[in-house]
Amino acid sequence: MTKHIWRLPLACALTLLLAACSFGQPTAVGTPAPLATPVPAPARTAVPTASPTALPSSTPAPAATAAPQPITAGSAPSLHSLRSFVGHSEDVLSLDLSPDGRWLATGSADDSVRLWEVATGRSVAVLQGHTDDVRSVAFSPLGDRLASASEDGTVRLWSIPDGAPLVEMSSLLERIILVRYSPDGLLLALAGNRCFLELRESRHGILRRTLSQPGCIDRVGSATSWGLAFIGGPAQVAMGVGRPCCGGSLYLWDLTGENDPIRVRHSGAQINDLDASADGTMLAVAANVAAIRLWDMQSREVVHTLEGHLYSATSVRFSPDGSLLVSGSRDQTVRVWSTADGSPLVTLEGHSGVVTSVVFSADGSLLASGSEDDTAVLWGLEQ
Repeated sequence: MTKHIWRLPLACALTLLLAACSFGQPTAVGTPAPLATPVPAPARTAVPTASPTALPSSTPAPAATAAPQPITAGSAPSLHSLRSFVGHSEDVLSLDLSPDGRWLATGSADDSVRLWEVATGRSVAVLQGHTDDVRSVAFSPLGDRLASASEDGTVRLWSIPDGAPLVEMSSLLERIILVRYSPDGLLLALAGNRCFLELRESRHGILRRTLSQPGCIDRVGSATSWGLAFIGGPAQVAMGVGRPCCGGSLYLWDLTGENDPIRVRHSGAQINDLDASADGTMLAVAANVAAIRLWDMQSREVVHTLEGHLYSATSVRFSPDGSLLVSGSRDQTVRVWSTADGSPLVTLEGHSGVVTSVVFSADGSLLASGSEDDTAVLWGLEQ
């Protein structure tokens, strides 16, 4: 065919020549082959639709913030003071941290309750209404309420975080020394100076049951201290009492029926405080002696005696996982112990008065302590 090209018009000849040169290459029917192999266009990448909280593509994503790490036996020696909470005019007698870790509540001998912001140490509310020492404060398990107990014979419930008063409960206990929420938040336990414990419905304060500590009623002298802990849920409660005239006693109560309480063998010393581990396997008892005793609740035997405080411990609390115990003492120190072997891990100094109350945060990353030096202190690790 090519020998007759000269007879064809020039444009047609060129077309035939180019077609011959491209013979054997895949060319679409009826479409002239290109002069050069085209470079494939880059694949189109679908751009995802941004969620309402997505950042613009031009804004770098913020760096992830490490979650607070629980205090462990290995890290406890690195604990130090993070900040102090100053504002009460008299002794801080009690404190508690909210379940979400945002708020610290303190009760004082100045008859007031204060609510503090944990992150800054700022006082956000002064809750007034009590007319005597506020001996105990407790956040509800949901953190939406705070209960405060006073020697004026009342328990008051406050809304969190605005501090609005909700309910005032009057009691026959005369002076109320301690208040605790049950783990399910349905009950409030109130302990008073006349050796009685009242169990009340937590929303409105309706009285459900009254318990009397055996061997304590109608004796000379009234109770000056209580330890109370729900064990493994709301079905059982450990109650310890202290009376300067006559020592103390420790009993386990079954709340599911009308059974008599079980007496736990105890030295007879005045009990200042007690706490149960979250799984209900251990009980820590602080009595009016320098040593703290750690009980196994299955055998009801002392498994460890924690020695190190110069004077008696006033307050004890387990860490959330039960591996640690924190204690405050009349020797003005806070100590952290391993519950595995009872060994002391660290002694925290900084208070200039008796340490009256200690508590772990719900995530186990912080400690708080209150003192007769009118302050509270937050302790933690470097993050």
